Amino acid sequence: MATIKEALEQGKSGMYFDNRLMLPFVCDFIKVIADKYMITDFSPHQEGISIVEHKDFTDVYFNDFKRLREVISKYEHVKLLVVEKEDDIFDTSKHAKLAVYLEDRHRAKIETTDQDILFVE
Repeated sequence: MATIKEALEQGKSGMYFDNRLMLPFVCDFIKVIADKYMITDFSPHQEGISIVEHKDFTDVYFNDFKRLREVISKYEHVKLLVVEKEDDIFDTSKHAKLAVYLEDRHRAKIETTDQDILFVE
């Protein structure tokens, strides 16, 4: 299983196709912010977003969007508040704040954000 830390240290990128964002790690999601949507419900009955874990990556489907690129411009990004699978989700010092930029050729650049960046908690 790929971790967030390993993926970032190796400079791995994600990918995106239509409403699907592919992340090169497996994690627990706390919050996702895309455009004006703040998502905190990742239960199976949630209609707006679907999370599918694979052995070494995670698919995030934004069910309310036809194409992510039409909603998230190249000057904006998807914000993720996540935690490693093996870490304590209740320990806020373990939370990772990530920014995902949708670049050309379906590449999704993933960066850690400065802890001072505006990030609704």
